[in-house]
Amino acid sequence: IDFLISLPFTSKLPEEILEKAKSQMNQLTDSIIVGSDFLIGKTIPVQWDAEHEIYANAYYNPLHATNKRIDIIEKYNEMRSIVSGKPKVYYDYILEDTLRQQLKKATDAEESKRLKAELGKLNIDKSSIVYDINELKKILEIRENEDTNQYEVLPNEKGIEELLKTSGWMIILTRRQTDPLESIKAFRDKDVVEKVFKRSKNNIDLNRLRVHGNAALQSKLFIAFISSIILSYINNTMSKKGLYK
Repeated sequence: IDFLISLPFTSKLPEEILEKAKSQMNQLTDSIIVGSDFLIGKTIPVQWDAEHEIYANAYYNPLHATNKRIDIIEKYNEMRSIVSGKPKVYYDYILEDTLRQQLKKATDAEESKRLKAELGKLNIDKSSIVYDINELKKILEIRENEDTNQYEVLPNEKGIEELLKTSGWMIILTRRQTDPLESIKAFRDKDVVEKVFKRSKNNIDLNRLRVHGNAALQSKLFIAFISSIILSYINNTMSKKGLYK
């Protein structure tokens, strides 16, 4: 069975493919143009099991990667500016989360008691906190100087690198070996079809047909088809004229 699927970066396999792709890619000979996008694409064979080999087409978009890095830098500066105004509140906010995570894993009764006591000492005004704890911990590190009781707000360089590790990258798995340009074009065509179905279900309200005969079914689908054309025409006009802005 032929397939063409995007691989999420949530397992070991994409990490292995990325390492191979980074070492084998050539910015000039592997460059491809798709629409208005400049990409670097490379096909990497993957031994799925003893009998089956599949292929991973790895793509790198330098512009997307750069834009992501700029977004992270802007986010860091915005966060640092706000957190520096009340560092103790955010220091305690991170400390509370750390203690709760430790409490979940604690198996010793004494250790659990100690952690609960430390949590009880914290009194955080969460109404003044504007950031999600996971987002905060990935970008910032807050250190306390016990001698001066001052707080230092620093970038979490390890966390930021983790966020940027896959930025600009995309991996498409296929059963048969194909040219990276051919695969990305097919994938984008598939994406367009999926969006049409999504639009039909959500925007045109074609989620449930509720018909009892073939003639009614054909008629309803035809009206939805015409509606989809009109909607696409409106969307294209809005985009070209910059009306969404």
